[in-house]
Amino acid sequence: MKTNFTYITFKQIEEWQNRPLEDKVTAAADIINEALGLTNNQAIAFSGGKNSLVALHIILKFKPDIKVVFCNTGVEYPQSLKFTRQVAKDWNLNFYELRPEMNFWKIVKKYGFPDPRRWVNREPKCCWYLKTKPANDFYRANNIDCVFTGISAFESRTRKLKIAERGPMYWAKRVGDTKFKKPILRVHPLAYWTDKDIWEYIELNNLPVNPIYEFQDRNGCMTCTGFIGWEKFLSKINPALYRKIMHMMGRTILEDFGGG
Repeated sequence: MKTNFTYITFKQIEEWQNRPLEDKVTAAADIINEALGLTNNQAIAFSGGKNSLVALHIILKFKPDIKVVFCNTGVEYPQSLKFTRQVAKDWNLNFYELRPEMNFWKIVKKYGFPDPRRWVNREPKCCWYLKTKPANDFYRANNIDCVFTGISAFESRTRKLKIAERGPMYWAKRVGDTKFKKPILRVHPLAYWTDKDIWEYIELNNLPVNPIYEFQDRNGCMTCTGFIGWEKFLSKINPALYRKIMHMMGRTILEDFGGG
């Protein structure tokens, strides 16, 4: 099933939702092959999350020595950090663990905490300094001309619109505030996969699962306040960290009034 991946309409993306997993694996393979044929020095952004794990597993079949780039933000969940390093060891990855120049607490002290309502229009400063900038610096220093991700159109309406606009692969001269000397091919092999597809592929291929999914349905920074419901989750998994962040925000919690 060969597909033209340079452009696909919003309606066509919706039609992919209920297609069988076999079709989506084939599409992912076609996207990967096309990207490898267009570029010379590739990398994959690996977070340890379920999507990037599946993308990595498929890409390794075509490019076993691909550079695997993990941005250790310094505020990763301990379970997730351990899992990511274990996968790198068990799969014998060409693994690069990057660290940012600034730490999370200095960033939020200067720029404030990420707000879910502002995600649509701009990337939070903490994401930029902890993830995007270190990755971009690595890509530029190592002359990377192609970056694979585990992004899916079905993760959010914003991502669906962007993939409909650009397709699952596109040339980017700029990522955030970083301008590259030569454009980098951004590639999303799982652009048309749903969460159900991801979990089905993991089960069929007996892939390891990040233990963070025992507690929540997302992988990310432990201190993230950029998603709806972070208060409820963090107050349960790490009450001390929850209290610290709330007080830094100048917000009160029930305990401040003698409550439970």
